[in-house]
Amino acid sequence: MTGLCGPSFLRRIEADASRERGSRTSAATGGRPQSVGGTDRVTFSTQGKTAPAARSGDVRLGLLADHLAYHLRRAQDASFQAFASLVDRADLSPGHFTILTIIGENPGLNQTALSQATGRDKSTLTPALKTLEQQGAITRTRSEIDRRAFLLKLTPAGEDYLAQLTVHAHQHGRWLDEVVGEFNKPLLIHLLEQIAEKLPTAS
Repeated sequence: MTGLCGPSFLRRIEADASRERGSRTSAATGGRPQSVGGTDRVTFSTQGKTAPAARSGDVRLGLLADHLAYHLRRAQDASFQAFASLVDRADLSPGHFTILTIIGENPGLNQTALSQATGRDKSTLTPALKTLEQQGAITRTRSEIDRRAFLLKLTPAGEDYLAQLTVHAHQHGRWLDEVVGEFNKPLLIHLLEQIAEKLPTAS
């Protein structure tokens, strides 16, 4: 496994991503070629037109070209946007779908356990739970054992809502599988788990 986690694998992923970005840019501009200034640059457009920038319309990425956090964030944003394109409600995010799924699989779990499972802290998790509660998707009741803790469950409406979203999630997953590939998927999941588990945290 260690050998497969090396630079060659990451370069292969980045090369695949670069080709995909190129095909999307070509499609978005009607097949017109876009200038590319090298592996440390990326072209961008605004409202379908190439935006003016220094160096022939290219933006230098500098150290970001090899900075994993930058590419992780871009991948996350692309994944979220792809999921949002399948959902016909603007008030639902992929994060909400994750919360609903975990609550559905673990009815009665508390917010602390949910926070650990989702990797979200209280400052972002609590507002999301309040939104879902206001939408009638979940209930939050105080624990009889620990009055400071809230126990979470899906409502019947929340269960129906989750069932509909799961259909979209399967399509979203197929898109990701097509990009990553069957061979790379287990390794990529392993690498992402290592990042989530081993990086230092503020707490």
